[in-house]
Amino acid sequence: MTESTYDLLRQLCGLSQQEAADFHGVRIDSIKSWCSDRRSAPQGAIDELRDLYAQIRKAADTLLEHVQSNIQVEDNGDRFFRIGLPHDDRDLRVCGFPTMSTCEASIALVAAQLPAGVPVKLVPRVRGAIPTAVISNWIRRRTAPRAELLTAANGAVMSAKVLHADEGAQASYTVELHTGDSVLTQSDTKLLKTDREARAWLGEEAQLRGFGTFKTTTVDERSEAAKKRDAEEVRKSRPSAGFLRRI
Repeated sequence: MTESTYDLLRQLCGLSQQEAADFHGVRIDSIKSWCSDRRSAPQGAIDELRDLYAQIRKAADTLLEHVQSNIQVEDNGDRFFRIGLPHDDRDLRVCGFPTMSTCEASIALVAAQLPAGVPVKLVPRVRGAIPTAVISNWIRRRTAPRAELLTAANGAVMSAKVLHADEGAQASYTVELHTGDSVLTQSDTKLLKTDREARAWLGEEAQLRGFGTFKTTTVDERSEAAKKRDAEEVRKSRPSAGFLRRI
């Protein structure tokens, strides 16, 4: 069962969980968490999949036009469409795809749009004769850098925020690492029920990266009614003065 937007996009691109981990440069455990929505996938990772699928669609559109205009004919007069497949990983890289499965996802889009009743044959590609899907001129933006680089030991800096809203406590953090002329950034957000849960989650994320301390900003956007209700609950949970004297 698909439980997250990230997992939908991953499957749409044809990536296995391990291939997605290699694509983003993160651990397989992170991918499993994003797929199950146990942890929200960083927006950068989602944007990377959006970019990848846009390239898959673009390659499919170009290939479809070529295949349709070059229908093949058997010796017996039967017509068929012919689509090439990359020979190996090296040929795959020449074609611009990160994995064979993403190339196959592009070819599947082509096959789905060809006229019914005409067979489609998949054969090894031959440059200039038997085409395949090709991604060209793609300047990939990498917005989900390798998590193991973003640690306190490597000089990264972590900042966090807890936003109190009527729906609960939304915890978010950003980790930045300056490397020469560029900055590696990773962020995540999670909605929890209480401030304590939000700060505990931030503490766990900080501990994973070796941060003993980090700056946390607190923002309160609750309605006045919610603030009064929470204050009343806190008041009721405190022991009375008479109870304290008896102790």
